[in-house]
Amino acid sequence: MGCDQATKSIASAHLPPGRRFSFLGDAVRLERLANRGAFLGLGEALSPGLRTALFTWGVSILVLLALAAALRRRTPLPTAVGAALIAAGGMGTSSID
Repeated sequence: MGCDQATKSIASAHLPPGRRFSFLGDAVRLERLANRGAFLGLGEALSPGLRTALFTWGVSILVLLALAAALRRRTPLPTAVGAALIAAGGMGTSSID
């Protein structure tokens, strides 16, 4: 998460919006873009209120469900570990971005 935030900060400070920088015969391109949605722009067309509700509250509910599954005593260890990792990823992502 630290690298993600550091590169976002560097890009915001040094890349002007809408301008593309090309290197190595256009094999590497740097361009500052804003993603208003989630993964690959999912939900970008939704209204800001609906997007907030879906990605804040919806993800929070899913994180709580994954955490509950991880903490149940009857849950097999591999399932509990997987659920805990999903919950941790969701908490980290929603608290940073």
